[in-house]
Amino acid sequence: MGLWGLALGGALGFGCGLPWPWRAAAALAGLALVAPAALALARPRARVRVGIEPDGRWWIARGEGERQYVHLRRPPLVAGRHLWLSLQAGRRRTVLYIDGRRAEPQALRRLKTILGLNAWHFQRGADGP
Repeated sequence: MGLWGLALGGALGFGCGLPWPWRAAAALAGLALVAPAALALARPRARVRVGIEPDGRWWIARGEGERQYVHLRRPPLVAGRHLWLSLQAGRRRTVLYIDGRRAEPQALRRLKTILGLNAWHFQRGADGP
């Protein structure tokens, strides 16, 4: 996101024909839209660990480290090194985004393998949404 923000700022600053007050207003509007999400991701509670027990139960641990058992709501979405998991614990639903560039490579490979093995449950309708 950092390089994208710099490119957008550079384009607004030097690459458009708008008067300076309009450029500044556009930059502030962009900052107002992006800043809350960036701050939320920077909080310790935003970082989540996910794992699976040997018996097949999934868990997530938030910033405090307390494990909460969850189950997959839908099949995971995989796009290259990016992974989205839709999990549910009771009434609480969580969508986890795992950036493969920042995740531990060996753990990410294991997670994708486990998800591939569990994919047939969704195809058969055993754990449907």
